[in-house]
Amino acid sequence: MTDTDFEGSYRAQTAPLVAFLWMQGAELPVAARVAQDTMAVAGSWRARFGEGVRVPDLRTWTYRIAVGGLVRWAEPEDPIPNPLLADESARYQPAVGLDRLAELNARQRRVVALATASCSAGEIGYELVLPAYKVHRTLRCAGKLLGAATHDAVEDRLRDLQAELVAALDPVLDLDAGLTEASGAAAARDGGARVLARTGGFGSRPPVPPCGAPVPAAAPDAADALAPGGLREYAAALAARDDSYRRTERTHFPMAELAAVRLGALFSFHADRFRRDAERSGYRNSRFDFPAADARAYVGALARDIACAAPMFDAVRSSGSGSGIGPVRLAYHLESSLEHDDPHTNEVSYDGIDLALALADFRRGALDLALRALPPQHGQTSDLAETLRRSAFDTARVTEQLRSLSSDLSQAESTLPDGVYVDMTRDFAAHEGYNADLIHGIGAAQDTLSPFG
Repeated sequence: MTDTDFEGSYRAQTAPLVAFLWMQGAELPVAARVAQDTMAVAGSWRARFGEGVRVPDLRTWTYRIAVGGLVRWAEPEDPIPNPLLADESARYQPAVGLDRLAELNARQRRVVALATASCSAGEIGYELVLPAYKVHRTLRCAGKLLGAATHDAVEDRLRDLQAELVAALDPVLDLDAGLTEASGAAAARDGGARVLARTGGFGSRPPVPPCGAPVPAAAPDAADALAPGGLREYAAALAARDDSYRRTERTHFPMAELAAVRLGALFSFHADRFRRDAERSGYRNSRFDFPAADARAYVGALARDIACAAPMFDAVRSSGSGSGIGPVRLAYHLESSLEHDDPHTNEVSYDGIDLALALADFRRGALDLALRALPPQHGQTSDLAETLRRSAFDTARVTEQLRSLSSDLSQAESTLPDGVYVDMTRDFAAHEGYNADLIHGIGAAQDTLSPFG
């Protein structure tokens, strides 16, 4: 990536990114600081991976990181001057229509902000882990506040509001000064991607461009489905130990390999969530409406995230720890099947199960790599090793249940009388709990150990 490439991206994306955060109720200085930091990191990743990062993928990732930065924002004791803000006296200048959305809560404002950023309802549902019908309900509520009666009118009004916000920011933002700071921050970061040794795990980080998936909330009901001894229990015990113990634990904690496991669990969560909502959409008079257009957009967003992680899938397979058709191909196949089949049809169900099986195979492979990465003295008796072996057993159980589900569906189609129903979501609660343990347990352990290396 050349300096000109980053300059063009920075000038085109920064004001809309600040407006996006402003839409969510952030005060302008906070929105500008989060946007500035996000663009600096985006510049670093583009410099590192160059043509390997597609612009649509980077835009999605940039908005996702900015939302996370806003959620975690804490005013520093010594505020860092932000060169992006040229005129602090204009910080509270309202944009026309923005005050009308004050009646919305934080989640509703996030829905509206993503719609303003030209995300479809299906994409918004994916990003915010919301059912499609809740997204549409929020957009209708916003339409009433903005005086827009139809869906098309709401979209037009939100585009107008985006333009008004960017125009209001024009005299406030100093893009030249902000670009100078962001370019310096990007240049100071590590510009070389770690190369994966074919037999030695992932190195210090997965060799992929920025990728990930929206993280679900750690719901108590998901925790109830977990068996004792999971990764969340390990992380809680780890947090209670002293610094000396955690420092020692960090020396053999397979950070990158477990990051791959966590990402696989995130993809699995969203694939299973699609399968559940698609199945429910086939119920007569169901309130879980999942229109075909939203289903296609949802799976399209998931497929793009999975495609960004393709080098990680290839790395696990090349290590001898994975097999079969890759998740990337199956995710795009599921997306294409929705072009001509409804979400609740058997054809789509088969494709969804195939994707879930491929992701389970990836998790098994990544868990195997994590176990192999442990030093010999920890690979047999440590709490972490025991927890990872339990997770590997859970993965095998998930795989068996998915294959059984696919077999039952095949029998219902070919040998049983018409009208025989196969519950496509029968194992969903257990699988959701298992994925939640991986997602939140690995995340909590990484956060606990990150200060030590």
